[in-house]
Amino acid sequence: MRQVLLAVSAAVAVSATVSIPARASSQAQAASSLAAPPLTLEAGQERTLASRQPIRRLVIDGSTIIEATLKSPRELILKGLTTGIAHVTWESAESRQSLTVEVRPKGAGEADAIARRIRAEGGLDGVDAEASAAAPIVKGEVGDLQSWSRADALAKAYGAGEGSAVAVTGQQMVAVDVQFIVVASRTLRQLGFNFTKLDNGFQGGLFAPSSLGSYSFDRTGLQLSTSQPLAGAFDLVLGDAANGALGVLSALSGAGLSQVLAQPTLLVRSGEKADFLAGGEVPVPVPQSSGGTNGAVVTIEYKPYGVRLDVAPVVMGDGRIILKLSPEVSELDYASGVQLQGFTIPGFRRRSASTTVQLGDGQSYIIAGLSFSSSNATDNAVPGLGSLPVIGSLFKTRENSLERQELIIVATPRLVDPLDPEEARALINPVKPSIASEMDMLLNVDTTARRAKRFGVR
Repeated sequence: MRQVLLAVSAAVAVSATVSIPARASSQAQAASSLAAPPLTLEAGQERTLASRQPIRRLVIDGSTIIEATLKSPRELILKGLTTGIAHVTWESAESRQSLTVEVRPKGAGEADAIARRIRAEGGLDGVDAEASAAAPIVKGEVGDLQSWSRADALAKAYGAGEGSAVAVTGQQMVAVDVQFIVVASRTLRQLGFNFTKLDNGFQGGLFAPSSLGSYSFDRTGLQLSTSQPLAGAFDLVLGDAANGALGVLSALSGAGLSQVLAQPTLLVRSGEKADFLAGGEVPVPVPQSSGGTNGAVVTIEYKPYGVRLDVAPVVMGDGRIILKLSPEVSELDYASGVQLQGFTIPGFRRRSASTTVQLGDGQSYIIAGLSFSSSNATDNAVPGLGSLPVIGSLFKTRENSLERQELIIVATPRLVDPLDPEEARALINPVKPSIASEMDMLLNVDTTARRAKRFGVR
């Protein structure tokens, strides 16, 4: 250890004062200093020590850790420089004092207070708080997302920066199946469905009746045999509810009365966010500033449109899934566009929603009621006769149509696990190319079984 002998000098103001009485016996004083707890400072913190007798000699063991100066013959100022342990010894005419000083990182005291509060909450044994330059950091590992949410909330409540740096061991993967379906409102009225009245029967995200028999679908509508009347829209599930099979949507799609815009499957880790976009980007000119004699400067920005989806699932400890869903469907609308310096900037027709629900593994959630309408006018005329003056209107027809559609969004989260290496290897066996000969094709002897055998399928 390096020892430095300091002379008396001046110093700055202090933050606290500790009075150390002089001892008649130097041996008794040394014994007292050994029994006393060390003085704790943070980096950059100052502390003032007061002696009843003038200090004649000062020795520092660890001058790179602390800085010691004499404000007056009876006042000693200690300042923490960097983390570590140093020893300070000073002598007066009748006594000798020794003190151990521990310098901790800046913010260590605040981090200790946060750690004590976290331990007092219970159930977060692997979580602790550490000091940092900006703010204390809550770190550690927990086993599930519920514990992570608690640790993150405590970190924010106790002032540990913007949140926690707690990791979740063995985070669950979630596959979110989403369907964007457009159905004509006229079709829904004919079938007697009203998506704005989802009242009773909500069980884990599915609207399931107590009993449901067979069903059939034809041009006259949807025929169901059930012991109870259908009280609310989608108050039924046709098929296996565990697989999220909504028979009504399947029936509409099979009859050509609905259109599936997109049906992505997003694989995301629990607690993370995933997004999906099926569409494109349209260039939009944006005036920036004056360009002197040449006029305004115009830059091009690209605006996305189409089917967009943001999902953020969180798996709870009991296997339930908290799903934050933000779907959006947008399309270009030149009818509402504007003209800007010779450019035609289209408008956007947008339907969006944002919701947070709690579902079970494989259960489905329906968002409906996002309606929009479009009007069309079509002119038909008999060639030649329709352009005649006066009587030409007799050979013309105009058809005005107003179409109202409703966007339905079905989300189904599922808990998934990665494949074992052996299972994955069985799925990616190389397939040998095989082309049937002309004779085999002519005689039709290249049967399905033979082709499957060549491709390694049994």
